[in-house]
Amino acid sequence: MQKINYIIIAVLTLLTSNLVAQVYPINVTTTLTPPYPITLKDFSAASNTSFRSTIISNDPQRPTFDVRLKIRIESNDIKIETKSSYQPISPITLTAGIPYLMQGTDFQSYLDPKNVDVSGADPNTFYQNGGRLPEGFYQICITVLDYRTGIEISLPGCAMVNIFQEQPPRLMKPECEKMVTPLMPQSVLFGWQASPGGSPTLAANSKYRLSVWKILDNDADGYAAVQNGQS
Repeated sequence: MQKINYIIIAVLTLLTSNLVAQVYPINVTTTLTPPYPITLKDFSAASNTSFRSTIISNDPQRPTFDVRLKIRIESNDIKIETKSSYQPISPITLTAGIPYLMQGTDFQSYLDPKNVDVSGADPNTFYQNGGRLPEGFYQICITVLDYRTGIEISLPGCAMVNIFQEQPPRLMKPECEKMVTPLMPQSVLFGWQASPGGSPTLAANSKYRLSVWKILDNDADGYAAVQNGQS
């Protein structure tokens, strides 16, 4: 009787191992490096090289593989995910053993507002706010689907990041409201430092735009002129 029990246990163990160790034909890795996108459209902007994915087919029986993607951006406050029904006009064609790199506009159609579902937050409010992501920890995942059937053929490739609005740097020179003596030729040195509490890594990889305003009316309030777009 003991021998029969051992055989049953061995068979059950084998079946369980096969279920757990399911092998997918596609591998996908996802990376997101600073500066992090803070709006949905930033993820697929042409200038964005921080959001990347590398996909590779490991199926030697299929020289090429037509696939599509499902992208998920999720935190405790919001979840944005490509609709399972969305099928782009053209597939991504993978060649066995050759990595396929995606970034920037490659993700545009998968994150287009009409092709994603938004949950956990009111979609109308989200888009009225410019698609800005609530600050917090996010899991950014990409799953590869068979182009025609929509069946998942990879495990999700995920990246974990803390997305937050970086504070603008603090202007050190010239000092606030200090008069600059007119000279000919004129030379003004501008200097700034990262705001307290900010991320040194994010600050080091961020680009800032400095705008200089010339106030033509001596009686005008400088702050009001800038806010009203006047000079």
